[in-house]
Amino acid sequence: GLALINGTQMITSLGAEAVERAEAIARQADIIAALTLEPLIVVSLCKQVIDVLDANRRV
Repeated sequence: GLALINGTQMITSLGAEAVERAEAIARQADIIAALTLEPLIVVSLCKQVIDVLDANRRV
């Protein structure tokens, strides 16, 4: 009876839903970060290769 009156079950369910949503957002943020960093790493590696090839061409 008391749990139905003071809303304990409702607050618990809202808290559980908030945790689920936070975990989903954290997973999405991890994927977005990986997809953002990958091209930056590739561009950096390409620049390094171009610098090496350019240095070899000058020799």
